[in-house]
Amino acid sequence: DSVVSAGMENKAFTADVITSGDVVLSDAAELVYINNGDMENSLTRVVSDMTGKTDFYQFNWENPVTVNQVVLYNQYAGQAPVAWEVFVTTDGQKWDKVAVTDNVLWSNDQLEGKALTFTRQENIIGLRLQIVDANLIWGAYTIYELEVY
Repeated sequence: DSVVSAGMENKAFTADVITSGDVVLSDAAELVYINNGDMENSLTRVVSDMTGKTDFYQFNWENPVTVNQVVLYNQYAGQAPVAWEVFVTTDGQKWDKVAVTDNVLWSNDQLEGKALTFTRQENIIGLRLQIVDANLIWGAYTIYELEVY
């Protein structure tokens, strides 16, 4: 179940997604899992420590979009991101931080989404969700889906 209002368009579907060089995915994970609308498969980032890491997932649009919310889905508290930031760009050069969250609490063994809402941003051609910290009980964190509204 989505945590957003009915009728809102998930702009993640129309974006090309890239990731930062620090991100090493597990053998079973693919970047396409992050915005394909399928909650069955997750992106799994193998990492033992987040210190000094710059993990980000960047959505690029050919035509500018208006955004004001990112929703991150996870299923297991022990391998969930717990702090992230959202950056946007209108020109692909200058990135503005528009939202920050930390100390996010997750249920265990239950798929859920955490929405981060921010001031409406117009004419956006790129959005980055940067993972700042994560629970790494099993040496990895997972993201089941990222939605952008």
